[in-house]
Amino acid sequence: DREFTEEVLVEFGAHPNIINFSSAVAVCRERNPDPSVLRDLFDPLTDSEGRIQTECLDYLLRRSKEPSGQPSFSEEEITDLLEAAVDENGTKINVNDLCNYLIKS
Repeated sequence: DREFTEEVLVEFGAHPNIINFSSAVAVCRERNPDPSVLRDLFDPLTDSEGRIQTECLDYLLRRSKEPSGQPSFSEEEITDLLEAAVDENGTKINVNDLCNYLIKS
């Protein structure tokens, strides 16, 4: 619903920040929202076909650190996320498919 979408975007921001995105996923799973709520968080990075460069997502996932300095995502988690919605060329991720994967996982 629109109010929930606005709540998520206000709380976690509309910035391409994978930590905020991961937090939004955890909150959204409880409410079973439309994946478009999560997709909005990737808007600044997506092309006109709703895809993000694989290298860009890989960079964001590897750059993300916990307050302790440890990586936020393991190599296995990064591989799973990158493979969840990659295109046939392996160069772009379908953001809609990625969001569906995150909500269901």
